[in-house]
Amino acid sequence: MKLDDSTLFGGSFLPLLYRVLHECTRRFQNRWNLPLPLVMVLMEIAKRDDRAEPALLAEALCIPRQTMTSLLDMLEKRGLARRLPHPADRRRKTLRLTPEGLRLSEAIVSDALRFEASAIRAATQDPAELLRFRDAVLRYIDVLATQNDADYLSDGEDAP
Repeated sequence: MKLDDSTLFGGSFLPLLYRVLHECTRRFQNRWNLPLPLVMVLMEIAKRDDRAEPALLAEALCIPRQTMTSLLDMLEKRGLARRLPHPADRRRKTLRLTPEGLRLSEAIVSDALRFEASAIRAATQDPAELLRFRDAVLRYIDVLATQNDADYLSDGEDAP
């Protein structure tokens, strides 16, 4: 779908972006035969090394703790992650990917980067334009986050 000024500035840009990202995500999770929340948890554990704990993952991914427990149960059942005793607090657990979980997380990251790079190369081959695009997207993300926080504060809520 081509974006023209009415699409971009007519108030439908975010819904369009959401729909496209949602469809890409749906196809991506089907390729790996994992629900998106499991992929997200798997990736978060991989990036945290030894600092992965259920409560911290739940907070980072904006997932209720009860849901996180169920997701971790699924990862353990599939042999992708293990809960281990916390070294300093018997009440807490740490999480570690199994060798299979680590291989899978690396393959998913590689696949996602390849997909993203292919899409960006299809848009332009000019390195300067790619940098401008990246910078514009990062600014847009920052503005959306700032605007979202301001909206929360104006509604009398604490920003997430």
